[in-house]
Amino acid sequence: MVVARIPEGFDFTDPDLYAERVPLAEFAELRRSAPVWWNAQRRGSAGFDDEGFWVVSRHSDVKEVSRNSDVYSTWENSAIIRLGEGTTREQIDMQRFIMINNDPPQHTALRRIVSRGFTPRAVDGLRDALAERAQQIMHTALSEGTGDFVLSGISLNWVSG
Repeated sequence: MVVARIPEGFDFTDPDLYAERVPLAEFAELRRSAPVWWNAQRRGSAGFDDEGFWVVSRHSDVKEVSRNSDVYSTWENSAIIRLGEGTTREQIDMQRFIMINNDPPQHTALRRIVSRGFTPRAVDGLRDALAERAQQIMHTALSEGTGDFVLSGISLNWVSG
């Protein structure tokens, strides 16, 4: 049996890690030597009442997990792999209102409805309005010397419809 050369205590969901870099070398090591690997965590550190999760690193395995919701459901703890420490069960359950955290057939029904807004024709119909909003955000940021593009986009959405 080949053991992955991942340092003890390494956590693929550690926000400090991603502030420095994306762990590409570690993912490559897992794909090579341990395509399904237990990522141990201190109980509750990622917002869940557990002590870690399984990292699935090969594409074919990820596809299998994605297609087999009877075994690999997002319903219990969502598809979000790390929440804040101290997250309550009620907050985790609220994640079920997000489409990705629903399993078939609910996910399939929601996807059918939402996908209508993303056809080439629907997206093309938004092109001019989105370009205008982007120009407004940029002009505001340039004239004020700074800008919060997220909040600017939200306020422009509310102002312009």
